[in-house]
Amino acid sequence: MMRFLSNLLWRNRRLNELEVLILDTVRSRLDPELYGLWDEQTSSINRVNRLPEGVESDFYCIRNGNPYRDPKIAFPDCAEEHLLATVRLTLCSKVLTAEVWLVHGQVFCIEYSGGAGYFEEAMGGELWSGHEIRCEVHEGRFRSRAAGQSPALR
Repeated sequence: MMRFLSNLLWRNRRLNELEVLILDTVRSRLDPELYGLWDEQTSSINRVNRLPEGVESDFYCIRNGNPYRDPKIAFPDCAEEHLLATVRLTLCSKVLTAEVWLVHGQVFCIEYSGGAGYFEEAMGGELWSGHEIRCEVHEGRFRSRAAGQSPALR
């Protein structure tokens, strides 16, 4: 019984495998100069709110019982809400589209089209070895560049 309660209390505090895969994929497409901010934002997530049917995952840093956003680790010059990237996962002819959103320059949520349940269940299984993943970062100032200073940090 204690194990059940512990799992119930802790399951929404950590990113699941699918969320980690999506966020890591977005990171790999960002300008390397933004990795530090991204890593600080994602490592500060200590509460995940998953909506029913796997349509959305919201990320929070909770301090003293309240949501907290540290402006020092935010991407500069971001609108209140900003679509950062779209990730498309394909597995056995099923497609999951995941939009990664920023709020006030910090990663806030993943919105799924098609529901994430099938992909969450398939992760780590035999089928998973045949997956394909694509990512598009929507704004040029955040995209990876081969050389030169990141326009996002100028």
